[in-house]
Amino acid sequence: MKFYSLIFILLFLDADHLLHYSKSFQSELEWELKKEKNGIKVFVRDSDASGIKEIRVLAKVKASVEELAETIFDIDSYHEWVANLETARILETVSKREIYYYYQANVPWPFSNRDDVMRFVMEENPDNGGVTIIFSGHPDYIPKKDKIVRLTLNKGYWKFTPISNGEVEIDYLFFTDEGIGYPNWLVNMFIVDGPYKMVSNLKELVSKD
Repeated sequence: MKFYSLIFILLFLDADHLLHYSKSFQSELEWELKKEKNGIKVFVRDSDASGIKEIRVLAKVKASVEELAETIFDIDSYHEWVANLETARILETVSKREIYYYYQANVPWPFSNRDDVMRFVMEENPDNGGVTIIFSGHPDYIPKKDKIVRLTLNKGYWKFTPISNGEVEIDYLFFTDEGIGYPNWLVNMFIVDGPYKMVSNLKELVSKD
């Protein structure tokens, strides 16, 4: 689905918003490397806001910044690469750089499925030609569903930076509160393989395209 152009991003660049959002992830705690495989590195660190870990995934892929940004905004493609996805759909297209979408994660019994409404805002870094897609949860955007747990906190970013030899560095950072029903120690057991698989699937998808 080709309907995004970096030209539009420059028209709406909001550097102050990006700087403020980046500060919310600043911490004196060091990142700990938990997994390194096939050129993908997964880091974790304790969060200042919760017992849940913050996650950061770094990787490189032979693709363009535009291809990666289009894939992130192409919600219809999520079934091809996002793990444990039950459903996902766009709720509102504010502009070519901002959308709200609904997603529901399939969670094994005996736990309930999780859902949330996410907001994506895409901004360009004019210094290096990269793009940052900031995401945040908006749990009150639509009414809650019966027997589905609404996530109360979800934030992070996808950062795509062109490097050399036609490659782009992927920097994926997020923090989430899984909501009622998941003890923190159980969530933290599965925070490494899930993000690793998602970034691996993303690399494979854009490489095929």
